[in-house]
Amino acid sequence: MKKILLSLGTVVVVGALVLGATGAFFSDNETSVGNTFTTGAIDLKVDSDCSYNGETQSGQCGNWTLKDLEPTSDKFFNFNDIKPGDEGENTISLHVFNNDAWLCAEVSNLTDYENSQTEPEASVDFTVGSNQGELSQTMEWIVWRDDGAGGGVVGDNVQNGTEQTLASGNPTNGVLPLYDSTTATGPLLAGTTGYLGVAWSLPSASGNETQTDSMIGNISFHVEQARNNTNFTCASVAPSEDGEGSEDNGSALGPALGPMSVNLLSADNFVLLSQTGITDANPSVITGNVGSYPISGTATLVTCSEVTGIIYSTDAAGPLPCRVTNGPLLNTAVNDVTTAYGDAAGRTLPTATELGAGDIGGMTLAPGLYKWSTGVTIPTDVILSGDANDVWIFQISGDLSIASAKEVKLIGGALAKNVFWQVGGPTGATLGTYSTFRGTILSSKQVILQSGAVLYGRAMAQTQVTLDANTVTLP
Repeated sequence: MKKILLSLGTVVVVGALVLGATGAFFSDNETSVGNTFTTGAIDLKVDSDCSYNGETQSGQCGNWTLKDLEPTSDKFFNFNDIKPGDEGENTISLHVFNNDAWLCAEVSNLTDYENSQTEPEASVDFTVGSNQGELSQTMEWIVWRDDGAGGGVVGDNVQNGTEQTLASGNPTNGVLPLYDSTTATGPLLAGTTGYLGVAWSLPSASGNETQTDSMIGNISFHVEQARNNTNFTCASVAPSEDGEGSEDNGSALGPALGPMSVNLLSADNFVLLSQTGITDANPSVITGNVGSYPISGTATLVTCSEVTGIIYSTDAAGPLPCRVTNGPLLNTAVNDVTTAYGDAAGRTLPTATELGAGDIGGMTLAPGLYKWSTGVTIPTDVILSGDANDVWIFQISGDLSIASAKEVKLIGGALAKNVFWQVGGPTGATLGTYSTFRGTILSSKQVILQSGAVLYGRAMAQTQVTLDANTVTLP
């Protein structure tokens, strides 16, 4: 019995030892205190340096050091007594802090005012009314990237031969891409400065119709983060309302955006013009003049019922009974197309080069000069965003094609007459079935409109134009 009790005691002791060990597991604690997420910042500050008729100014135009703009008091331009022959310059410096950013400029609410009329003005200006002034139609502007290219000095307000012209002509509303995904510059890097040169003049030849007129508008700058935003375009920015995200002031700056237009001269009234003929597999609807030169009129295969306009022929063999024989006129028009092609191909200082590696489908493009050493394809819709005065020139070394049922769209008031596609490839330009295309096509080879394609523009080919049940309308 004693042995049994001893054994039971042993069991109890062992059990106690086991239970005691349960409370002694190895352990450790690690703590991270105050975990934080803090958003970054983007801040745009602007300085300005200007002159008027060669003299530094402090009251009539913007002269200030780096600052955030006060919308109602900081004016780049505040002139109240300009006269024909006057001119001015302004260097605007744009500094972005904290993070890399895309940068856009916008001119908005540009308005002409007649004010009163003097007797000399009333004798030549019969458009009397509060918004009938002529100053915006008379003043001339040029805006350039004042980056010191070509051996100049950055921000010297002197345009050297290779500094890029961003806009020129008469002032108008619009958005100007300074640094976006369509420009060759990339974003404006944090802590760096971008410089704009601006020059304006009221030509000496301005007449009495501008007496007492005024022009008032707003200038805004918009910055947006570049990180995680690689496809940003200034054309996608909503119009400024003098609010958050932009720097604004009440002054006027607004030349037509993009390059100067391509002058087609006598070819301007032609919607189809070729050198080796125009074929038409099925009847089309054509609005505008048509012609081929130097080939015989027998190679112009559109019929009189298809054309609202004049079918010109180099000889009596053209379509009857409507054809008009006028070889000299056609010769001049074809030569003018060759000149226009050379003009478009020879433009320098592109807004962007090799954009999308030649695939511009899905993009929204601001006015500008775009250049490719390859062909260009449009597999999905592309949008051109600008107003009625803005210009686009596309320099394409290879072929141009748009896929079936896709479209070149214009928004913001942009016009097809201001869009030019210079095509240098071995095939030329091809518009896919039931596609919709806008602009003047200047092709070194042919222009092919596949079945049902619609062209609001011109097809100007140095070989042939091929149609198949298309609608072609002069812009």
